[in-house]
Amino acid sequence: MTETQASAPPAGRFTTGSTMRHVAIMTMAGAIGLTLMFLVDAVTLLYVSMLQQDALTAAVGYAWTIQFFIVSVGLGFSIAATALVSRALGARDRDAARAAATSALATTFVALSVLSGAAVIWRRDLLTMLGAEGEALEAAASFILLAGPSLPLMSFGMIGGSILRAEGDAKRSMLVTMASGIVSVVLDPILIFSEPLGLNIGLGMGIEGAAIAMTVARAASGALGLWGVVLVHDLAAPLRASTVVHDLKRIMAVAGPATLTQLSTPFGNFLLTRAVADHGDGAMAGW
Repeated sequence: MTETQASAPPAGRFTTGSTMRHVAIMTMAGAIGLTLMFLVDAVTLLYVSMLQQDALTAAVGYAWTIQFFIVSVGLGFSIAATALVSRALGARDRDAARAAATSALATTFVALSVLSGAAVIWRRDLLTMLGAEGEALEAAASFILLAGPSLPLMSFGMIGGSILRAEGDAKRSMLVTMASGIVSVVLDPILIFSEPLGLNIGLGMGIEGAAIAMTVARAASGALGLWGVVLVHDLAAPLRASTVVHDLKRIMAVAGPATLTQLSTPFGNFLLTRAVADHGDGAMAGW
């Protein structure tokens, strides 16, 4: 073996063997992980609906409609993270991959912080635009106030999972997004109900408990994402503002179109939710 061969970076995962196998593994890991990420909202809605108050169930729907926009922006940035990091790893330039990973994490965190901050500040105006009123409006505003600030933490899970997929670590990328669903399944009943499963261990916080559980779930996903990227694979360079600014154009070249595509679904959902809201909390709860 020559000196050049000995010092060459190792080839990335999934560069040899059956292409179909590679596609199947990464697709299944991504699909399962993404599905379980949205399980957080499904589980939250399920448990809140068990309180048998249409206004509270409607409130979760209103709050999710607002947050759906912010989550979709994060998904657009996650596509950019996968593209840039995987390209650098494919070129065997690990330093460039580490720099791109850090830039993607920082950029997405800032973007979601600005958007979630705006959603919290103007939550009542946004909810009124959706048609929320009365008890549903107050409950939804409280939910966004408690859960909205955790969206930037969620960005670490979304981008971290994307970077791990670029690295070819299908298992950990799936675990990152699974974590939020698992935490919600466990915490939601404890925080929402007074006696979950007949046990006197609940806090009975209602919809506020659901928002807190969602915050913890997002934080857990974000922590696992950073753990996999930073500690397991050493795929994050030191944070430097100049590097982030330098990479911003490349990130936005991918994230811009991807985000606009992702926003089509929450926009359609917004219009339909607004139409359903005219028929009252019962109709909104059903929707």
